[in-house]
Amino acid sequence: MCLDEGTLQAYLDKQLDTEKTWAAEAHLASCSHCRQLLARLRETDAAVGAVLSGYRQEVARIVPPTERAWENFRPPRETALIRRDDRRSGTIPQSNQKGVWWMLVRYRTAAAVAAAALFLTAFLSFGPTRSVAAGFLNVFRMEKARVITFNPGDMADFERSLREAGLDNLDDYAKMQVSGQQPSREMSPEQARQAVEFPLMLPPSLSGRPLEQVYVQPGARVSVTPDVQKINSVLQVMGSRQFLPDSLNGKTFEIKVPSIVSAEYWNREDKTPVLRLVQAAAPEISVPEGVDAMQIREVLLQLPFLPDDLRRQLAAVEDWWRTMPIPNVDGETREVDVNGAPGVLISPHADSERIILIWQQDGVWLALEGQITLAEGREIARQLR
Repeated sequence: MCLDEGTLQAYLDKQLDTEKTWAAEAHLASCSHCRQLLARLRETDAAVGAVLSGYRQEVARIVPPTERAWENFRPPRETALIRRDDRRSGTIPQSNQKGVWWMLVRYRTAAAVAAAALFLTAFLSFGPTRSVAAGFLNVFRMEKARVITFNPGDMADFERSLREAGLDNLDDYAKMQVSGQQPSREMSPEQARQAVEFPLMLPPSLSGRPLEQVYVQPGARVSVTPDVQKINSVLQVMGSRQFLPDSLNGKTFEIKVPSIVSAEYWNREDKTPVLRLVQAAAPEISVPEGVDAMQIREVLLQLPFLPDDLRRQLAAVEDWWRTMPIPNVDGETREVDVNGAPGVLISPHADSERIILIWQQDGVWLALEGQITLAEGREIARQLR
């Protein structure tokens, strides 16, 4: 029996144990079909690396130790958002969750850059979640989206400032613990509904494509305790005139990472996935009592090394306590109207017709991915109301 794509991807990612690795290698030695599939997966990884290379050069090194902790949330069968052959066929890669999930991981990284600028520890950043100053209420939920434009040159300067200040190892400035994380699992629609804490919309078909696969990434909790004395020492060296209050030292912040459900809709004729609908509850952060939200926000917005353009954009976010920032890199992200409410349109690759449409509905975040137009995406969103 041939190996499934998830097993082969796990083999490539070195996620199999020793016994399973040997078994996979033995099978590959005698199965040309699986060798061809493995070669295709390698090409997929290379393509994704090419797509991400320019972006990662600007931001990925900002949060290296924390980044590894967040990567534990990545689904084990994650493969490619855009395959070269998929751009021709219009299909979504089969048996994977890369597309929208990759977007979530990618924008979590960029949000971490902003949060690192404003909190110097990146511990208020998850998924495409955090307004850089959002998170200073006892409990808050991300209910709106706002596109924040990142200038690559400014980000490079910002990265250099952090590195020169010794902030390239953010684990030195905060303790982080992750609990409850589990691998992604394929479930039936009914099992998925029972596994999440929000009303899940899983229509049997979208635009004539039947529902074929549903994956659930269980939620988790992240607790972060900043070392305010160390942070303030660095701020002083860098010329800051405002500092975090001593009362914040030793206080623990808790981030509730929501469960994420990904549903794939396939073509009837050739049995290939062409649409993906991702749903998740709003992320939440619990902040200890006694924290002066406005004081901390002002300190963070006045950091001397924060790029001026980014500072202006962040200061202009009036309802920062419930706004989810989605970074705009190279003009590929813009705000649009979805069902009469603000949404975000993402074009992940210049050569691809695939889009990702994000909006919030009744307290639930939704993301629709596929080779569709904005008008088609809006019509599908209307049908989901």
